[in-house]
Amino acid sequence: MPDFPLGLDALKAIAEYRTEFWTLILHTFTLIGDKEGYILIIVGIYMMYDKKLALRLAVIVLSTTIINQILKMIIANPRPFVLEGTYLKHWEVSHSYAEVTAMEFSTPSGHAMASVPFFGYLHHTYHNLHFRIIALAFILLIGFSRPYLGVHYLEDIILGWGFGGLILAIVLKYEEEVCQHWNKLSLFQISLTSIGVSLLFWLTTLLIKDANITNLPRAFTGSLGFIFGILIGTRLEKTTLDFDPKSKSIVIKLIRTLLTMALIVAPIVLLKKLPFIDWTDNSYTNHLLQYIRYTISALSGIYIAPWLSIKLKLLS
Repeated sequence: MPDFPLGLDALKAIAEYRTEFWTLILHTFTLIGDKEGYILIIVGIYMMYDKKLALRLAVIVLSTTIINQILKMIIANPRPFVLEGTYLKHWEVSHSYAEVTAMEFSTPSGHAMASVPFFGYLHHTYHNLHFRIIALAFILLIGFSRPYLGVHYLEDIILGWGFGGLILAIVLKYEEEVCQHWNKLSLFQISLTSIGVSLLFWLTTLLIKDANITNLPRAFTGSLGFIFGILIGTRLEKTTLDFDPKSKSIVIKLIRTLLTMALIVAPIVLLKKLPFIDWTDNSYTNHLLQYIRYTISALSGIYIAPWLSIKLKLLS
């Protein structure tokens, strides 16, 4: 475990200043910084405003999440108060959330790390002063919500912001060059490249876990599957549909957004209920099924949702 100079004492000091109002506010920002929060924002942008921006944000935040999960597995630092067995006393979260989170590693903070390239990219894209201030506020509040709730060290947040800033700098420097090369690839080449990179990341993390599949979290495999689904779904949508999200009616836009969210969630929920699959078994087969499940989920949102929108005449 890293020897953090601030450590638990800083978290205990922060906890003394918790209020009902700020707990509600910072719980909200933690939810925004969860994967569900990013999916909701990205789907809204994709179905209501700008496909290109939404897809770039999705790839950025998913790639950051994957890198963060790898870093956490390498550093393997437990959450605050977990080793002491007092996390239920010190964390300002629900019991069910605490039990799941206590099983995860702490360093660096995924919330802090993902918020910088996500909202930093929006900050770079739009030059409106008020919007830029809001984007920076989101980065700060999402990051600070974690030690406020007691689930991360302050050092986790600082490291998360640092790694996230590095990723943002790389994205801004190389995104156009990468996109130009990527757009020249065929669907088959995109599929082959994406699967190859997914397999490379998966094998790397398996080695980090001493080749023990039971120690490799399926959430990591799901992230790889989701980004694969986005990459192939984007090419399919562009070449066969190329729908325009900029309809005039806000009602139509909201209907499309809700439809897309439902199509993203449905494969994840329904496939998990299949009676012949034991999802508690962390096996090689289940990791493959997890990859497929999240690939289908992403494809449903990126391709099936626009296709249905066209068929249901939800574009005007």
